Amino acid sequence: MDRFYQYVYEVIKRTQGRSATSFRAKFPWSPELEEQAKSLSVEELLDNPYYMGKKESLFPEHRSDILELFERKANGENIELFVDEEGWGSGKTYKFAALLYIMVFEHIIMTDFRRDYPTLDPGTGISFVCTSRTGPLAKEITFEKVLPFFLESPFFLDYFPPDVDMKQIEDFKRKPDRLRFPNKILIFTGTGSALSAIGYDLAGGGIDEVNFFDYVEGSVRNDFSIDNEDGVYDAAEFIVRTVRGRIRSRFMINGKLSKYSLLMAMSSSGFSGDFTSRMREQAKVDPTIFYRNRATWEGRPRVWHGKQIYSDKTFDFDLRTMQVVDLEKKKEE
Repeated sequence: MDRFYQYVYEVIKRTQGRSATSFRAKFPWSPELEEQAKSLSVEELLDNPYYMGKKESLFPEHRSDILELFERKANGENIELFVDEEGWGSGKTYKFAALLYIMVFEHIIMTDFRRDYPTLDPGTGISFVCTSRTGPLAKEITFEKVLPFFLESPFFLDYFPPDVDMKQIEDFKRKPDRLRFPNKILIFTGTGSALSAIGYDLAGGGIDEVNFFDYVEGSVRNDFSIDNEDGVYDAAEFIVRTVRGRIRSRFMINGKLSKYSLLMAMSSSGFSGDFTSRMREQAKVDPTIFYRNRATWEGRPRVWHGKQIYSDKTFDFDLRTMQVVDLEKKKEE
């Protein structure tokens, strides 16, 4: 059993009993509890150890992004897409996991989905997608980055534990492609082609490393190409448009997405004219896009938990000559 499976197994044994192999809710949910939960602020969900409890592990800049995003949505802005362009190791996937926790929380506490979303069919569940360039990468995000947020949340273990059966996982020797919760909430993985789950309506999710999806000029494909006149096959733009369309079809009320419906597209920089750089320009005129761009050292704090990660010193780099400007002087400094 690898480290991740061992971790899940230990959480099950610790919280459910030594012989248990899966999670079971400890307490029933009720409309009265729903009213209490709805009064919680995003800040309390992030910081309170009973819920997410990430005050000491979520980078300040990322925490600020999450608070600003939901505050602006709460104030009536119709933000549908969060484009997060940051360097490798900046923690953007961790930030996405925190965002997804909030979206799942705000939906799972509902005792009647149709009261808030009248267009949903009776008995329909709500789903969220975690996708990437490949199936294994998507599963890694879902089960090694996202799932721990729920397994480390006393609230979810008390009322809405994920449906994880270790015996079934061990028998099949693979990670499942879907993560089910009580109250018909589902997180599923995909590579862009599997973007729906039978019996569930898509409310949000995330697309990782979106700049590294297939982008082919002069393509002869006609099925998924965004711009067939130019012969461009752009998988990232196709997936983003498809997911946004599905979210809008079910969770748009009075011309706006609900406060906790959102798609996040995240990536480090890829190439000139890549998806995030195009979104950077589009965000200037499109209020439905919330855009962030940071280098790794801007997302990660200079000092973290009392340890210095970066110095305050910087240098200029000439992209034409591919040389550090005043190299010898900088070496001396």
